[in-house]
Amino acid sequence: MNGSTGTRQLSANWTVPSAPTVENGQVVFFFPGLTQSNYSGTILQPVLQWNEFGNNSWQFSSWNCCGADGSGTINYSTPIDVAVGDQLAGSMTQTCAVGSSSCASWNIVSADQTTGQSTTLTTGGNNTGSSGQVYNWLDGAVLEAYGVTACNQFPADGSVHFSSISAHDASNHVITPTWSSDANGIGYVTSPACNYTSSSTTTDNWLYY
Repeated sequence: MNGSTGTRQLSANWTVPSAPTVENGQVVFFFPGLTQSNYSGTILQPVLQWNEFGNNSWQFSSWNCCGADGSGTINYSTPIDVAVGDQLAGSMTQTCAVGSSSCASWNIVSADQTTGQSTTLTTGGNNTGSSGQVYNWLDGAVLEAYGVTACNQFPADGSVHFSSISAHDASNHVITPTWSSDANGIGYVTSPACNYTSSSTTTDNWLYY
């Protein structure tokens, strides 16, 4: 969803899905995110990650990826371990003055509401990677995967539901989004040919795979 004036806040809730049926070294991410409408610059994202660090488990952390200058630099908070069925809440909130369409100072919070744990990345200083960027592209729910060679290497549930999606524009007005599906986004998967579809309401996104 494109919010042309920039964004002050985006948040969403979702549940940790089952582990993949087959483990083959694949990496799987689920997240909401903020970036620019042309997918340049950096993306802010509270990320649920499977096997990002080679541990075949679910972890949750806050990311600023991957350098506004195209450097590929990834800044992330200390990951917390999360379990199947845990209720997650992720948020990205800028800390500049209300009305600032371009802000390099953000709090990205990844919280496990089941255990009470959380991990936060505060952008600014050496890890901003976002100076001058207008975050006017909202991703309500994203599946990103690497090294998947068969559909049974995704979580066994077959879908993930993002709920209570909330967004405010740069002036802190509530955004009522109309979401669109982009199964052919940047880095999209063409093989294996799984059930890549999505559906949405204003406050909910469902990803199917």
